[in-house]
Amino acid sequence: MDMKNTKQMEREVHTILNTIKRQGGLPRGHSGGTCKTNTAMCVEAVITLATENVTKDTILELALDSPVCVMEEIRMLSIRLNDAKWSSPYCRGEGMKRLAIAQLGSKEIDFDKWMKSFKERVKKHNIKFRDEKLDQSYNDFYDIQDFIRDNHSNNTLANIAEDMVQTLIEFDCPGTKFLHLIKE
Repeated sequence: MDMKNTKQMEREVHTILNTIKRQGGLPRGHSGGTCKTNTAMCVEAVITLATENVTKDTILELALDSPVCVMEEIRMLSIRLNDAKWSSPYCRGEGMKRLAIAQLGSKEIDFDKWMKSFKERVKKHNIKFRDEKLDQSYNDFYDIQDFIRDNHSNNTLANIAEDMVQTLIEFDCPGTKFLHLIKE
């Protein structure tokens, strides 16, 4: 990654972190008034704001939440985590901000390999996986989504988000190089 790309990524990371902080976390759903403002945006909409040439008003009006730099399946898992029943927008924001940064540039990752590694990490959460041979990666993907949907523990949801981050680190995803910018 050259210096220009590094500077641009740093700006994007700061935009993501500052938006989450300003909002007081992340709302459940695409947008909503459950945070400090009635125009708070979900994790993928925040990433779209930071990485695309689009305004917040446009994101809210058109419900944009598909950043082009993020693998579709990672985006879908992030949305499922965002929409899970966290105890508050603040807890949701804190539990997901590392994932928001780590997934930048994940579009180039091989899904089947990533899913196989991610599945190994999340087995500790006692997720019930189907044992089907056809489209196994996608069966695992949907089983994990179901588990997230049905889980109500901030700790478990945050751990799954961190499992995603650790898998993205394993695959050398570009966004993981900027995790140091997050202040605890």
